[in-house]
Amino acid sequence: MNPVSFINKAQVLNFLDTPTFQRHAFGSLIVTNAILRPTATMLDKGASEQERHYSAARELFHQTMCFISHYTLATNFEKLAFHMAKKFPALQKEFGEFQTFQQVKAARQYNVEARKHNRLVSAKLKTGLPLVYKNIPRILTGVLRAGDSLGTVLALTCIAPLLNNLLLKPTLKFFKLEPQNTKGPSAVPPAMPNPNSANNQLYQENVYPTQPIRTTYQLRSSPFVAASYAKAQTSVDCSKSMEVLQRFQ
Repeated sequence: MNPVSFINKAQVLNFLDTPTFQRHAFGSLIVTNAILRPTATMLDKGASEQERHYSAARELFHQTMCFISHYTLATNFEKLAFHMAKKFPALQKEFGEFQTFQQVKAARQYNVEARKHNRLVSAKLKTGLPLVYKNIPRILTGVLRAGDSLGTVLALTCIAPLLNNLLLKPTLKFFKLEPQNTKGPSAVPPAMPNPNSANNQLYQENVYPTQPIRTTYQLRSSPFVAASYAKAQTSVDCSKSMEVLQRFQ
């Protein structure tokens, strides 16, 4: 089967002709991450078994929240974009006969059936006139895809992380997949040092040295320090004597 005949299939055309192509593309990427990333985490031999289970479960839960948020918000934001565009008269004139979002959905479903019917007619499996497609205006298609893209961005960057932060901890706690080193009130306090241990004695010797600090009197007992101190003291006494003589003159 050549690529042209594959693309001309009714199922492929229906998939590419609607905003669901982008939606399913992101959905496939999320499913791929949900499979590969936990698998890569479990193959990491540098971490303990409990740490690997916790990281893999955490990544799988996050991708699950992304998948649910993506497929929940995309359609809603597509509908919201349609109603927001109708607020502008210049855009509403370009919509033609599509004045409600239900008409857009009906036209998409009609095109799906029309492609299948035309394929059957061309294959001479069914007689009848080919059905004419309902062309959706390009500007309306752009509005719908813009809403779908906005819903995808909000789902993956805002809603999914928020749900992950709210539900991750109780979910992992329910499945007993909490991290090994838990911080908080329940954490085990560090043990007090043993005063009789060798390490504690060495610490005390460094902080409180056994040798006393040399006083000023002991420093003066050194010959070099004593000579320097006597010289300085003599110069001070001479200066005081000169001040006294100047007062009596």
